[in-house]
Amino acid sequence: MESIFTVLMVLIVLLCICLVLVILVQNPKGGGLSSTFGATSSQTFGVQETNDFLNRATWVLSSSIVVLIFVSSILMSRSVNAKKDIAPSSIQKEVPAENTQSKKK
Repeated sequence: MESIFTVLMVLIVLLCICLVLVILVQNPKGGGLSSTFGATSSQTFGVQETNDFLNRATWVLSSSIVVLIFVSSILMSRSVNAKKDIAPSSIQKEVPAENTQSKKK
């Protein structure tokens, strides 16, 4: 179970790196500081399909990261619950052994 969790974490980190790169490649749509200082927008004569692809890639990467985080959370909660179910039975088996040893002394 922990190997699946490790694979999911590596995949999430790789998707995060890809998301950062896709976001950095995009042209700013709001203008921000560049419009304040009089810079002209190159989007007027630019290719719209590239912006659409980058926009879709951003949504796909971000939604896949969210889904993988939910899946890893569910897997970890099941793993923790499984360990809790195992722990009490092992403790119950050890307790009588300790009591019998303390009585013999």
